[in-house]
Amino acid sequence: MPAVLNDEALLLTAQSDGRVFFMIPWYGLTLLGTTDTDFKGNVDQVSADDSDIDYLLAAANGYLKTPWTKADIVGRFAGVRVFKQPVKTTSASSPSAVSRDWELKTAANGVHYAIGGKITSSRQDAACIVDTVCAQLDIKQPCATQNKRFPWAPQDTFPAWFAAMQDRAAQLGIDAESARWLLRRHGTQVDGIFRRIETDPNLAQRIVPALPFIVADLMHCATNEMIVHLDDLLRRRLPLLILTQLTQDQLQRIALRVAAPLQWTDTRLHQEIERCAPWIAH
Repeated sequence: MPAVLNDEALLLTAQSDGRVFFMIPWYGLTLLGTTDTDFKGNVDQVSADDSDIDYLLAAANGYLKTPWTKADIVGRFAGVRVFKQPVKTTSASSPSAVSRDWELKTAANGVHYAIGGKITSSRQDAACIVDTVCAQLDIKQPCATQNKRFPWAPQDTFPAWFAAMQDRAAQLGIDAESARWLLRRHGTQVDGIFRRIETDPNLAQRIVPALPFIVADLMHCATNEMIVHLDDLLRRRLPLLILTQLTQDQLQRIALRVAAPLQWTDTRLHQEIERCAPWIAH
C-alpha cells in the first residue's frame, strides 16, 4: 500500500468487529495485515483472497483521511500456519477465535512437530524443542539460547553501531534509505556486503530505482541465504516481487546476475524466470 507512516507502526482495531490489525512502514510503502481465514487445499498455492482484501481495506479506511482502494495495492502475500483443532461447539468458531497457544507434539514415528505459536515467543518455543530432543538423547545440559545474543547482533550498543555503519555505507556510495534497510535486515552480516562493494562500487546501486535494495544485497542473498528458486530470492529474501511489478527485462537482468553464483544452466534460468511470471508486469 502507499506510504503513510515513517518509522512507527500502528496497531489498530477494525471498526466492524474489533479485531486487531497492523499498518507497518515497509521499504518505503505500507504493510497492511493480517487476517485469518481457514485454508484447505494445496499449500503451494496459498494467496490472499478477495474477502481478506476487502476486510483490510475497510478496516484501514476507518482511519485514513484518503481512503485506499484495490488500485492502491502494490502486492500481497499469504501463508499457512497450523493451530490446535478447536473444540467443537454448537456454533462454528471463526479462525481468529482459535487459540494461538504453542504446543510441541510427537508423532507415532517419534518426529516432533509444533503447532500454534507466534514470532514473539518463537525463541522460548525453540528452547523447549531443544530440551525435549536433548532429554531423549540423555543430554543433561539445558538449551542455552536465553543468554545468547541474537545472530548478527553488534557487540556495541545498537544505535552507536548503526550510526557508524550508516557513515560507512555513505562512504561506499549507498543511499541513506537503502543503507537503513540493509542494516536492519543483515546486522553485522553487512560487513560482507560492504566488502563486495569495495571490490565493485557498482554494486552499491539500487536494483530498481524505486525500492531501497542494492545489487550487493541481491548477490549476498543469492550466495548466502539458501536460495533454491528465483522466487525464493525475490519474494522471501528481497521482496521485490511483492513491492513492485518488475518488467520482463528487469526480471531477466536480475536472473542473469544471480545465475552464475547459483550455478544455473540456460535451461534452468529460463525455468526460474517462468516461475516468476505471475508477479511481473504484462
